[in-house]
Amino acid sequence: MTEQRRSASNRAQNARVRRNQRSQERESQAAEHARRPYGTPPVITRGGMAGTPLHQKTRTRLRKSRYYSLNTTGAEVRLPALPQIALGWRLLSGSLVLGLVAILVMLWNSPTFQVHQLKLLGAKRLSVHDLNAVIDLAGVPVVELAPADLKEEVMRSFPELETLDVQIGMPARVILTVTERTPILAWQREETVLWIDEAGVAFPSRGEAGVDLIYVQAEGDPPEIVDPDAVSAEADPDNPSPAQPTQAPQTVKRQPVPGEPYISTSLVEAIQALNEIRPSGAPVAYHPRYGLGWNDPQGWKVYFGQEVIDMEEKLSAYQAIVTEVANKGIHPALISVEFLHAPFYRLE
Repeated sequence: MTEQRRSASNRAQNARVRRNQRSQERESQAAEHARRPYGTPPVITRGGMAGTPLHQKTRTRLRKSRYYSLNTTGAEVRLPALPQIALGWRLLSGSLVLGLVAILVMLWNSPTFQVHQLKLLGAKRLSVHDLNAVIDLAGVPVVELAPADLKEEVMRSFPELETLDVQIGMPARVILTVTERTPILAWQREETVLWIDEAGVAFPSRGEAGVDLIYVQAEGDPPEIVDPDAVSAEADPDNPSPAQPTQAPQTVKRQPVPGEPYISTSLVEAIQALNEIRPSGAPVAYHPRYGLGWNDPQGWKVYFGQEVIDMEEKLSAYQAIVTEVANKGIHPALISVEFLHAPFYRLE
């Protein structure tokens, strides 16, 4: 009987030990499970004929849980897990795009990047005020300016410029470096005065010329300039008959066009040569029909043609006509020695 009691007591003690062990295992498993982050269930996507399981993890990772023990024995507090944010390429590229947009908005709207005044270098007669009166860039964002377009506009508006260099810099710097044409002639027709350089380019008079100009009193437009590209048609060498007429050279009447000759260089040279032999106080004159000459102090006009050639012979013929009309008591209004074989004078 005693052994039966002892056996039953041992079995009960073993059962308690096993229960305690199972209870401790469950507690340790529960604590270990609480320390580990919850996993993400696998995501299955289906495409095509068969489905393919893809284990896609969340982009936001949870930080490891933190446990803090309290003063009470066996008690502790678990703090909530905070997400770990991972900076990817999309977020970085989006930030760059937003930054560039902000910079562009600032370039267009900020007064720092808007043009307030031009800087002009190399000019003697042209001023910044003249430029602003024609080309107003005040308040224009510097990023909208194109050097080539600005150069074309300035050269078209100011034909007295021979060369122009445009420099645009940040934050709002516009520098124009120019070379002005040097006038040698003052072509006057009625109330209009044009300055002309040695290349025959005409431009409005502005300020002081800085040189002694040759004044030309014109009674009409300057002569036409022959287009050098227009060549008369040549006869067919295989058919020398006169059936093919010779084509007359094409001429283009030039009005003052910025950068293009208004008169030919040969006419410029002829005016300079005539200015050397004209009487003192007699201005050079131009007539579309009779050519170049001067207004003689004796009260008439004398013309030598469109080109001043054979001047010695023409001057001799002119002096002979002056002597003849003086002997006859005639006061002519015009004397022409353009053609040496047919000089003439005309009365009023």
